[in-house]
Amino acid sequence: MRVTIGKLFAGVLAGLVWTTSASAGLVEYSAGHSDIGVEYVDHGDHGHLHLHYHFGGDAVLDGATTGGGEYGLDEAYIRVSDSLMVSGAPLNSVGLGAGSGDAWVLPQNNVAGVPFVGLATEEVPANFGNVKFSLEGVTGPGEFSLWQSNGLGGFDIFMSSFLNGIDAGDQVTLPSLAHSHFNFGFSAAGMYYVDIRAESVNDPSLYDVGTLIFAVGDSTFPPVTNPVPEPGSLVLMGIGTLGFCGSRLKRRNKQADAAA
Repeated sequence: MRVTIGKLFAGVLAGLVWTTSASAGLVEYSAGHSDIGVEYVDHGDHGHLHLHYHFGGDAVLDGATTGGGEYGLDEAYIRVSDSLMVSGAPLNSVGLGAGSGDAWVLPQNNVAGVPFVGLATEEVPANFGNVKFSLEGVTGPGEFSLWQSNGLGGFDIFMSSFLNGIDAGDQVTLPSLAHSHFNFGFSAAGMYYVDIRAESVNDPSLYDVGTLIFAVGDSTFPPVTNPVPEPGSLVLMGIGTLGFCGSRLKRRNKQADAAA
């Protein structure tokens, strides 16, 4: 069978269009207010917790201010732009490494044009009790840390993939109907997958787990999702094209013994 240059180009172009479509599954959150919230869903004789994003009215999703809304953790990723890179940051003070070096930091204070991310328990009943957010694992090219400035010139570290390995101390506990913001830090550009667990302190059988996705650096984008084209497209895409394989680098885990 003859394959003309025109047909070959059309096939490759179709493959590129398919790839763009497949990678468009995640919504990019790049600015404005949001919370990583936990909701209690009551089924009468039993209930469960549900982790999700709650975006404020000023949140910028896929480049537009949409008026807010809720998304699953697997439906969106958080953009950490190069404008948030700090040279010579005190990595040792915030659980991102030894000494000092470059760090990309989402600030705990509201700064225009960047994500303002919090943890929230505003969707659980007042009598529900405390909710514990725990760090379960980190995959990425560098270290991850969650901390707050303590107002005394120091930092309270709640989660870190660098200090002492991830353990039970890597957690934030909030009462019901609460809301708090933190610094989210990263020691290198690239994709990060941060596994968290939200659990009722009074009843550990009530919990949910999920993965926060961060694209750190302006040139970092999530990999293509479910790259399985139809057989015909696969043949055309394979002619004269190069494939690549993305891998997640498991990082050495940690923990700060300083839980606030």
